[in-house]
Amino acid sequence: MIVIPAGAPVTILRINHIIENRFLGMAVTEHDVRAAVMAIRRPLLAQRVIALIVLCWVQVRAQETGRPAVCEHYHFRRSHDITACLKKNPGAPHEIRVRLDEKVGHNTQGFLPFIEPHFGGLWQRVSLLVVPETYLDDLQLMASGDAMNRELRIEVPLAGKPLPKLATLNLRCRLKREQAWQVLAPMTQRSNDTLQARVIMPQARLWSPAGPSLYEVEVSLPGKNGDTVRAVTGFRSLEAYGQEFRLNGKPLSIRGVLNWGYSPPLLAPNPGEAAWRAELELVRSQGFNLMKFCLWIPPQRYLELADEMGMLIWVEYPSWHSSFTEEYLPPLRHEFTEFFQYDRNHPSVILRSLTCETGPSAELKVIQNL
Repeated sequence: MIVIPAGAPVTILRINHIIENRFLGMAVTEHDVRAAVMAIRRPLLAQRVIALIVLCWVQVRAQETGRPAVCEHYHFRRSHDITACLKKNPGAPHEIRVRLDEKVGHNTQGFLPFIEPHFGGLWQRVSLLVVPETYLDDLQLMASGDAMNRELRIEVPLAGKPLPKLATLNLRCRLKREQAWQVLAPMTQRSNDTLQARVIMPQARLWSPAGPSLYEVEVSLPGKNGDTVRAVTGFRSLEAYGQEFRLNGKPLSIRGVLNWGYSPPLLAPNPGEAAWRAELELVRSQGFNLMKFCLWIPPQRYLELADEMGMLIWVEYPSWHSSFTEEYLPPLRHEFTEFFQYDRNHPSVILRSLTCETGPSAELKVIQNL
């Protein structure tokens, strides 16, 4: 339970917790959390409050002053606008309750639960963010660099209060870990509630295993208090010529290893940054240049390390002998869209696959649709 005192400033509440069960069955937990770490994503002049839930392998039900909010989610981040609930009782404390359910047997639970006891939980953090009335949905932000044309491409949905006439954004970037920003003048357009921007950067450095150059991108809305978000991406291209891959126009010989996310003595594949860095360094020292995450979704920091260290990544999404049938197509499309949004900004991710084994019940049209 997260208690928000009346008039409290912005807080980021860290609730790292993983359930590692020694049985095969349903496991539910509710957290009571009252300690908070101060942090600010947006100026306090902002007017909208977002509860951002970052998690994996769980079902989430958030409750705002006793009312249910957005419900089910299994792998990724969810945000819930709690502004209306807070405004109903502006002078009183408020609570956010996060209920976790392993959801054993879920259609995209992957392979690990078949070879070890189940696990689940909040892997990262729950955050309370104050943002402007109209803000940028950074959970769906796309930032990618086209190596052939040296073109930076941005797509970011608008959220919150609708502004039908808003069709521009501000954009700047810099090489990661450098101080100086380059202000860009992109061509922008709006498609429904999504802002799109493109700009040529003729001097952009390419990302490759030998030279993993990364760019920090900052996107903001016009105005003094316009919302601002950041992302990290790189400029690279991948093409297939017959049986040959070409990275940035050059032949690529792939030498890969498979990673199941199995991290004994832990059950959950979340041993921490030191372990992930050591794994990447070991793989590279043995002459490999690609790691395949087989039937599981790695934490974002693992993918960031691969970007930084120049390790190629193949993500095989967690569906093993799943119900690839017409009945399950809508939720599958929803989840696979989130899978793609989760990893698409990482230049290290060069390959994706729906599964390694569909199982005998899979319908071809469903596979093709996905």
